[in-house]
Amino acid sequence: MEFHTTSAMYKNPPLSGRESAQLVYLALGYCADDKTQECWPPQPTLTNMTGLCRKAVMTAIQRLLDLGLIRISRKPGKKNLHIVPRPKAEKDKSFAE
Repeated sequence: MEFHTTSAMYKNPPLSGRESAQLVYLALGYCADDKTQECWPPQPTLTNMTGLCRKAVMTAIQRLLDLGLIRISRKPGKKNLHIVPRPKAEKDKSFAE
């Protein structure tokens, strides 16, 4: 699923200059299931994948939530379920040429 997250990252101006959020968004997209768009990466996995500290990962996740790029389903006693929705289909002329 990482292609759609990469594409959305470059087309989303609020992520410009937000390298931490970009890294976490790509890591979540990499972990997400292609069909369900869901993933459950633990904090240590995200810190290892991105090279960021725990606090930076948490801040980045909050930014992605605020921007509506991800959703989180929280259930008591279970890991957080991260949902990385695919962006709405849009015609990208650069691939058509």
